[in-house]
Amino acid sequence: MGFGALLPLSLAPFGWWPLGLVSIAGWLWLLDRSAAGAALGFAYGVGKYGVGVSWVYVSIHLYGGASPLLAGFLVLLFVCGLALFTLLQGWLYVLLRAPLPPPPETASAAEGQLAPKKLAAARLRRTALFNAWLFAAVWALFEWLLTWFLSGFPWLYPGYGHLQTPLAHLVPLAGVSFASLGVVVTAAFLPLVFFLRGMGWRFRAAALAVAAAPWLLGLALSGVQWVAPAGERSAALVQGNVDQAVKWLPESRAPIIQRYLDLSEPYWGSPAHGGDGSLHPPAEAFSAGGFPPHPPAEGAFHAGGFPPHPPAEGAFHAGGSPPHPPAEGAFHAGGSPPHPPAEGSLIIWPEAAITLFEHEAGELLQGLGRRGEQSGAALVLGLPRLQAQAEGAGGQASPGNRFQNAALALGDGEGRYIKRRLVPFGEYVPLEGLLRGLIEFFDLPMSRAAPGPRRQPLLRVGADAAALSICYEVAYAELMRSTAADADLLISITNDTWFGRSIGPLQHLQIAQARALENGRWLLRAANSGVTAILDPQGRIAARLPQFEQGVLTGNFQVMQGRTPYNRFGDAWLIALSAIMLLLAGLRNGSGPAKTFR
Repeated sequence: MGFGALLPLSLAPFGWWPLGLVSIAGWLWLLDRSAAGAALGFAYGVGKYGVGVSWVYVSIHLYGGASPLLAGFLVLLFVCGLALFTLLQGWLYVLLRAPLPPPPETASAAEGQLAPKKLAAARLRRTALFNAWLFAAVWALFEWLLTWFLSGFPWLYPGYGHLQTPLAHLVPLAGVSFASLGVVVTAAFLPLVFFLRGMGWRFRAAALAVAAAPWLLGLALSGVQWVAPAGERSAALVQGNVDQAVKWLPESRAPIIQRYLDLSEPYWGSPAHGGDGSLHPPAEAFSAGGFPPHPPAEGAFHAGGFPPHPPAEGAFHAGGSPPHPPAEGAFHAGGSPPHPPAEGSLIIWPEAAITLFEHEAGELLQGLGRRGEQSGAALVLGLPRLQAQAEGAGGQASPGNRFQNAALALGDGEGRYIKRRLVPFGEYVPLEGLLRGLIEFFDLPMSRAAPGPRRQPLLRVGADAAALSICYEVAYAELMRSTAADADLLISITNDTWFGRSIGPLQHLQIAQARALENGRWLLRAANSGVTAILDPQGRIAARLPQFEQGVLTGNFQVMQGRTPYNRFGDAWLIALSAIMLLLAGLRNGSGPAKTFR
């Protein structure tokens, strides 16, 4: 369990990447000396996920209405469920591995007999090398399983901790899982250099070469440019920092809209077709009583699926600031007063920035669209919608009763995107019949959300094509790869306020950095309370806003052309390599490794 707990410390926000090597090497050392692979795997997983996803507690307790005891119990269940993956991983490795023979110095039955010692040393070398490769193959296989099995949970991969090391250059070649494989290969082979007794210098040199190979490959690739810029653009990413406790109250809707309008005002550019470019109608037109019929109070939609628990008085606030901050209070990287980007710019609001359903917000959306058309700016914003039912007698589709998490491109842009990967226990409930009614957390209409179609057209923003992801979707490398192939840039909108000041939002940002690096595209990330950031195609943070502050992050980015090898081929070859290695291990195990190595 202790070795498992070290792995998250190699990732954001800690960044102590050598601890990832210690974590993996220590677990392998235990597995090689025990037959209890399942127990050791479960313990490793409890430590890994107990530390790495502890942020789930914040959501369940603060926003799910669960008591500390119940929230802790639910987190423990979640952690134990994820630990079943490492349980199976440990069990499979122990099943297929070759048992370690005794050290060479104990192999001679009679003093002075040299041949048995040499034979024992050769057997130990073969066994150690075979097991190290097997362990790496099993690890790669289970990382792949975590991307899709039971909806997947592709979190806490060791490769994410190496976006600032030479292993980062492996990511555009074959994905973050290839960087993880590099970490595991190093962790498996490096101990053979120092701790395996009775081995000669040739063996130790060979093991060191294998351990260093991923790093040397990364250094060799450091000068390779897979993609090239094709034009420069400007963007303004709005971070509203709306307090989650009151965000979904009907009386907060107009102040929230006004907040985003005020923060965005300097970034629209000049009207292109006359007039003053002002938005019509103003947000004040949407008073709490002036909206179309509201959904039931308990059905307020949100991205994470957790129920709102507003203060009794229901007063709107966000970090203690007034509901309508002045436009000049907008923050941007660099600290000087904001300078509006040139015409043709891009403005991005975060996930569920508007707390109206799409069919309720028609007049507002039309006004925003006109403003963008007049100024030559595209606006991308997140909002909830209701899945359309079948067309009625009048030929018009009516709103259904299943929630969808969506984003729209307006103004000098067009298109709609509906979230495809839903959050388990947030936007849908596994084992629904057992869990609904347990706590309010599992008994809300928004936890019956419907996913969008698997294939959706890219958004158009100005003259560019943008691949969009909402919140949790950015963790799915293959999902992002499939849409990024024809995209000029990537956009991610999210609301990580549900996880407070925990490590979760910073892990989420690091995962987004890897997606930018894998696909060789700039990634613009707008978050309600942070971390709002502009990420370059090397996965570096070009600019960011502080968490839990209102502001606007402005900066330039480039649309890119060309494709990385990972964007072209994905994980296919890595999966095939792991499968071949496991097949060979199974055949070798079936032929009687005990006779060969004992």
